[in-house]
Amino acid sequence: MSPPDMAPEIIVGTNEHRRVTVLALTAEGHRAEDNDFLFWELDRARLVPDGELPADVVRLNSHVQYEDETGTHVARLVAPSESGAPAALSILTPEGTALFGLRAGQEIAWRDGQHQRRWLRVVAARNGVDGGKMSPPPAQTEG
Repeated sequence: MSPPDMAPEIIVGTNEHRRVTVLALTAEGHRAEDNDFLFWELDRARLVPDGELPADVVRLNSHVQYEDETGTHVARLVAPSESGAPAALSILTPEGTALFGLRAGQEIAWRDGQHQRRWLRVVAARNGVDGGKMSPPPAQTEG
């Protein structure tokens, strides 16, 4: 996986930066290329104290609505140990890494394991005690 073709500013809390770095260094079962992408993103992130992180920044446990080449999705960004939950998206996946640190309206592009250009755009991110759960996107009808 190469660094993204488009790299918007990302914001990450200092404690979460440490936690995600540890996850990337110790978790098993993901590809080295995916780790490279995550470390690249962590290196370029603007770090802020966790209490100053804007409410709409995608972070661990955020409920996020995003669009990509295949449509609109709703997921919760999680640590790999929680990736089996419904609508959970591990931060160690390329899509999870791409979402991390973005805000609504931001878009990012990267190259996947087959060197194909991929992109996604954050529509909304919800954080908080209940995670601000979002409804799934409406079903698309053919017509």
